[in-house]
This record gives sequence, C-alpha cells and structure tokens, in this order.
Amino acid sequence: MKRKKSVGFLLTIAAVTVLCTACGAEKNENDNKQENNQVAEQTEEKGRYSSSDTTVNLKQLYSDVVDIWNPLCDLNWWSTSGTDSTGGILDADLRYEDFKRACEILPEADEFVDSLSDDEYSYIKTVWGKLRDELDILIPAYEEDPPTVKMGHPDGIGIGLIDQYIDALGKEINGHY
Repeated sequence: MKRKKSVGFLLTIAAVTVLCTACGAEKNENDNKQENNQVAEQTEEKGRYSSSDTTVNLKQLYSDVVDIWNPLCDLNWWSTSGTDSTGGILDADLRYEDFKRACEILPEADEFVDSLSDDEYSYIKTVWGKLRDELDILIPAYEEDPPTVKMGHPDGIGIGLIDQYIDALGKEINGHY
C-alpha cells in the first residue's frame, strides 16, 4: 500500500511539474512575442538595420538569415524525404511562402553589409557574398520549379554551402571565433 501511495505521489508531482512548465513556457512565449512585435514595429518605422549599434544590426542580420534558413532546410528535407527536417508533416506550400517572404529582406541586408567597414568586417562581407551567391542560384531555381515531394535538389543544387556560410556568419557575429 505504501508503494502505491509513493507512485501516486510521484505521478502527481510529475503532472504538476509538467503543467507548471507548460504554463511558464506559454507565458515566456507570449512575453517574447510581445517583445518581438515591439521590435518589429520599431524596425518597420526605421528600417531593419537602423540601430546606431552595429552589433545590434549584425544580430538582426543573423536572425534574418536564420529566418531564411529554417524554411529552406524544411523544404530541402521535404523534397527528398516527404517530411520536414524533424520527420513531421509539412505544408510545403506554406513553408515555401515563408521562404519567399524571408528572402524579401535581402536587398536591405545587402545595403547594410555593403555599408560595413571593409577593414573591420571583411570576413562578414566575404561570407555574406558567398551566401548571396548561393541564394542567387537557389532562389531562381525554386521560382522556376518550386520544390515538390521527393524531387531532390533542383538541377543538383544543394544547401550544404548555404548551411556552411550561415554557420560561419553566426559564429563571427556572435563572437565564437
């Protein structure tokens, strides 16, 4: 009898922990959404990379690049396996729209990167140029022939280099080199 009470007690604690964690995660997610919405509103008014702090602008650039990468990664995985990158179901049409919308920042991002000092930010400018070269190949290929399930890569185009360049950009911006 004592064992049943112990198991019941442990299950009750586990359930309360899960509920508290889920509620806390939802609260944090809501707080983050509110903060992100405020930043987005300020960004729209002034431009994406308008902070006087270059580090803030570089972090925004990296965030924007990740917003391009995430749907691209899912589409790439889906085109070869029929699932998203985690093995789940994917609405590929919506994810493709996410990719196209994320790419809308590229002209403004190009202007920002071009405005960086060649001496201080030469590595970021080099990586950005390589990343843009790959995206300039991939975007028209996807526009001509949007990804379909198990089509593979359009004209043998892969995303490995894009992944490498995004990783290098993130490490440089976040000071991991």
